[in-house]
Amino acid sequence: MASNLCKILKKIRIDNDDILYTMARKLGISSSYLSAIENGKREIPSDFIAKLTNVYHLDEKTINQIEEIASENYRNVKINISNSDMFKKNIAINFARKFDDLDEETIKKMIELIKGGKK
Repeated sequence: MASNLCKILKKIRIDNDDILYTMARKLGISSSYLSAIENGKREIPSDFIAKLTNVYHLDEKTINQIEEIASENYRNVKINISNSDMFKKNIAINFARKFDDLDEETIKKMIELIKGGKK
């Protein structure tokens, strides 16, 4: 049974008359790596959705579907804070320390703030 991501990427390929190899080349990755991403054997790279969006001019609905799938599949998230000011570094570190203690309501509020919702 194909994964949801596999179905979405296959539809993008069909809509653009591409095969897996062609899509992989356009995204700057190998076809075997793209296949592994599609089938959930590899995590979606952090720049994958942006590349996919730029190459295929994806609509908001498709981007959101892929982002949702990606968020379900991530096991680890790395944040490069080496060039950040001390304030941003402290936020990232404190967030990481308290991550497991966040309740659902707090998470919803944070998502709204991050996505530019209610202030």
